[in-house]
Amino acid sequence: MEQVHDLILPFTGRPDGKVDLFDWNPAYFDRAEAIVAEMNARGVLVQFTLTELYGWSSRKQGLPGVPDANAGPWRRNVNGIHWGIPDDDVYFTTEPQGWLTSYITRIVSRLKGAGVIWRLGNEMPEKALHERLRAVVRRIDPSAQIVINREDVPGMYANMRIGHDYDRIEYHGLRDLGTLDIVHDNGSATDRPDTFRKLLNRSDVDCKRIVLSSDGCRASSTDLVNTYDWPRLLEVAQYGAQRGCSYSHQSRAKMTRILTGRADLGAIETDFLDRLRRLY
Repeated sequence: MEQVHDLILPFTGRPDGKVDLFDWNPAYFDRAEAIVAEMNARGVLVQFTLTELYGWSSRKQGLPGVPDANAGPWRRNVNGIHWGIPDDDVYFTTEPQGWLTSYITRIVSRLKGAGVIWRLGNEMPEKALHERLRAVVRRIDPSAQIVINREDVPGMYANMRIGHDYDRIEYHGLRDLGTLDIVHDNGSATDRPDTFRKLLNRSDVDCKRIVLSSDGCRASSTDLVNTYDWPRLLEVAQYGAQRGCSYSHQSRAKMTRILTGRADLGAIETDFLDRLRRLY
């Protein structure tokens, strides 16, 4: 269990196939530090994601490329952790507890002072959960930069008090300029923009605190060349860059891991990344 394909996990395995989540793997933390140092040396600010849903939650089971949660470490361990059982709300309403708090403490302490911004969760719901995760990070590093990614609706910028409670917000799913004009329901909050175009053009919104992401924008889950509609995706990135937004791209190389079991770094779309670079 020490490695899954070419991944290194923060804990080591046992002969019986289970893991002891507190049996920390030094190679994981060494590698994280080395990667951040290399990226920083090249002028890259690393966004480090602390929590996710795909490895354990019931709601993500059955999606393409999602592993069996019952075979994963957050259910198959000797520590009594069974995230997602009987439902995901057990995690959302109680974490971070012992192991997750210890993990966050270790990794934030190791990378404190480096060029890192901490994403509390990938596609993670629950406002109160974010508050508890933020408290752990800020206890270790009061100056830590924190980005959140919850529901991909424009009103979430105001809901999460970006620039006050959190430093940045990341939005997924904006695959073309047309998605900027989709109307979203803000419920009773009538003062919030209901489209992303309105959000990005409001004078009281600091677009430098907004990260647009290609996550959720794939045009194909099997085409390892035209995984995205590249021209349309670039138009969205350009629209955001003109207003001060950052851009986070999920490489098509991820699909090689899903389809073949191992990431092919040769599939990284360097031409597209160079076009993104020129926007800034």
